[in-house]
Amino acid sequence: MRRKYSLFLWAALGIWMALVCPGHAQSAGDTTAPEALALVRLSPSTTITNADALIWRLTFDEDVKNVDASDFSFSGTTAALGVVGSGAVYDLTLSGGDLASLTGAVAIGFSAGQDIADLADNAFSGGAPTTNQSTYILDNASDSVSLSGPSGIVSSEFQVTMTFTANGASPAPNSVNPGSSAILGALQLTNATRTGTTSFVGSTLTFHLTPDGPGAITATLPAGAAADGVGNPTLASNTLSLTAGTDSEDPVVVVPSNIAVETDPGQATAVVTYANPTATDDVGVVSGPTLTAGLASGAAFPVGETTVTYEAEDAAGNVGSASFTVTVEDKEKPVIQPIAPLTLEADPSGTRRVGISTLVDDNVDTGLQPVFALNGTTIPTTYDFPIGVNNVTINAVDSAGNAADEVIFVLTITPGATPVSPIITTAEINPNRSMTIRGTAEIDSIVRVTFPDNSFVEVNAAGGAFSVTSAADMQGGTVRVTATDDRGYTSAPATVDLFPDYDGPTVTITGPAVVETTDPILVTITFSETVSGFDQSDVSVAGGTIVQFSDANPVYMVQIRPDLTQDLVVSVAAGGAQDSAANPNVASNVLVIYNATLTETEQLIADAALARNRALIRSRPKISRFLLGGQSDFFTGSIDQGTGNLRFATSSDRPFWISVQGNWSNLDGLETSYGNVATGWHYAPSENLLLGVMGIFDKSVSEEISSRVKSRGWLVGPYAVARLPNQPLVFSASYLRGQSENRISPLGTYEDSYGADRVLATFGIAGEIELPRLTIIPLFDLAHASERNEAYVGGNGLPVRSLTVTTTDATVGLNFVVPVDVGTGYLELIGGVGITASSSDNGFEKVESTAAQTEFGFRYEMANGGRIGGSITYDGLGDDGYDAFGARATLGIAF
Repeated sequence: MRRKYSLFLWAALGIWMALVCPGHAQSAGDTTAPEALALVRLSPSTTITNADALIWRLTFDEDVKNVDASDFSFSGTTAALGVVGSGAVYDLTLSGGDLASLTGAVAIGFSAGQDIADLADNAFSGGAPTTNQSTYILDNASDSVSLSGPSGIVSSEFQVTMTFTANGASPAPNSVNPGSSAILGALQLTNATRTGTTSFVGSTLTFHLTPDGPGAITATLPAGAAADGVGNPTLASNTLSLTAGTDSEDPVVVVPSNIAVETDPGQATAVVTYANPTATDDVGVVSGPTLTAGLASGAAFPVGETTVTYEAEDAAGNVGSASFTVTVEDKEKPVIQPIAPLTLEADPSGTRRVGISTLVDDNVDTGLQPVFALNGTTIPTTYDFPIGVNNVTINAVDSAGNAADEVIFVLTITPGATPVSPIITTAEINPNRSMTIRGTAEIDSIVRVTFPDNSFVEVNAAGGAFSVTSAADMQGGTVRVTATDDRGYTSAPATVDLFPDYDGPTVTITGPAVVETTDPILVTITFSETVSGFDQSDVSVAGGTIVQFSDANPVYMVQIRPDLTQDLVVSVAAGGAQDSAANPNVASNVLVIYNATLTETEQLIADAALARNRALIRSRPKISRFLLGGQSDFFTGSIDQGTGNLRFATSSDRPFWISVQGNWSNLDGLETSYGNVATGWHYAPSENLLLGVMGIFDKSVSEEISSRVKSRGWLVGPYAVARLPNQPLVFSASYLRGQSENRISPLGTYEDSYGADRVLATFGIAGEIELPRLTIIPLFDLAHASERNEAYVGGNGLPVRSLTVTTTDATVGLNFVVPVDVGTGYLELIGGVGITASSSDNGFEKVESTAAQTEFGFRYEMANGGRIGGSITYDGLGDDGYDAFGARATLGIAF
């Protein structure tokens, strides 16, 4: 029973200890000593303070015990320590004692006999906390204040300086605490008022006072007017005392006498030392003597006169001054740096341009310019010196008038030598026709190679050799090579003639003028130089065939057989051959060998076309009559023979007209009958101008023995008739184009058909001269007709060439009109004569002739306005082998 009771007691004890001492129960097995984590200033938190109680907070890393005042030690004060707290946090408070008046440091720490332990009885080592703010700085000292300002008599605004001196650790009063306004507001003044500006820098406050009137002035800052950084009031300042009144007497300043010295050797200045100036005043000098102008004693004075001025000031602001001069003279002459003698070669001009320069040293002046002279005459720094010895004198004077010792520079100019002419070792023409010139010349000379086109290239003959190539395609001529040395002397030229080949070979073809048989003919093709690449295929032949080709370069012989169907044409095109310089040949002349054998068909076509041309010219309408005084017809030379005419409407308001004409002719046995119908219309822009269009439709038959050509055709085109105002002179012109359809039977056995293009162009001038019983009508008439047939193959299988047949007639004539008095109506006899120059060409033969024509007839105007007339013509006077007769009848009906 006792054992059970004992166990119960031990169990109860354990429960009680767990309830009453929980920390003890938790510390079972804890062997780590506690540590102090932080000791911080709690109240106040600042380091510097004037507080009467100081509180720190101590924090451990775990709960501790046995913490009381005996565990701590402190220094710097007689205050008592109190400790409150539990667990791991404790507040330590120092209070009482001398803290209220203490100025100095107060520190706290653990005492050597402290017995602090954790709840597991692990003893605290007493080590300093990790964060340790163990010290306060106590400041209970008041700061001092001092006032300073001018002494003696003041008569106007003056400055006062207030200086605060810190007697403790906290900062003295400044512009932030408590500020100038609060401090100066407490300032005690007698006979003065604050004015002007105020400045508070650091612990110094400056301000300005102005006297209220004559008499004593005092200024005092009472105690407590300001406070330091922890609030300690300042002490009272001293009393600034001075007197306000009028002081008009300047201080007396005494300075040394004027001083004169020379420059120090080699220097532009002189170091001058003088006695210190002094100053006296009846009241008292407050500043000075002070240097206000010039240089201080011991300074380096410049050349010339320097005024030195000192000033002094008394308390009333009166300023006195005195001056003296320091004169520094330059008596040291400049020095010219000599130039070593020099020998140079003259330029080609016979002189040598040389630039001379040297330095002039002087103790004062910089950049002194030397003066050069030759034979007593001043020369520029760059001068053309003659050949010979030139003694150039050099002088210089500084600004003080000190002259340098003269220096002589000896310059010798020797005559120059012309370099020898270059030697041309190679002169060749390149494939691109540039020229390359190589050779030798004076070493390092400038070689100029001038080419035939006057372009040039310059190179340096480094090592004495040169090589120059011109631009491509250089023209031929003389190449000149000269050498110029470094003095500008140029040698006589070396020359060489080079002529690149730019011209392609020309080709000339020669042969007979005409061909009449099919036997081969010889044609010679001659080149102007030897060529390559030319063969038979390069010869163009029309109207024949090459039967033999022989090469005797540059002459080629070609045998050609004509085919007599056309002219034989031989040519050589450009580029078929080339010379040794690869120039292609130019095109040859075109050799045309005339086929003198006209076929019978071609001859008949040409003769018939010529007859039609002449008939067309003679039978064309006479358009000038529309403005010739209302006349319906009159003699117009060859173009008016054998025609009949019927015209409707002679009024210009309805200018439609029609004409029917016929013609019969015989030309060298070729009989031709011809007729046409012409119609036209015109309008009158003015009374002296007609513009119109006409058409001619004709038909002809030409026969010679068994040969016959039948043709019908047309021409259409404009015409114009104009009359000079107030002058009986009329101009007419027309231009008509058309075609014809032809059927030809050369032999009477077969018949061919072919077409032809036709042109008729005319120009005429006509006028009237009125005589008492006669009207004379002079005229000039020019007409041109052409017809070109198309080429074709005839019924006999032979080709017929295209032939152009032209006829041009120029006629000068004189017509007349004689009125005859009849009972009714109006009768006129008409007639005339003309001379015509004709030219005809059938493409193979050109014929020119001159013949005369004549015409006689009448015209009668009836009373009702109708007209009748008639005439006969003959053409061929003076023209052998040709004659033509014609007859014409006209009928006019009035509308």
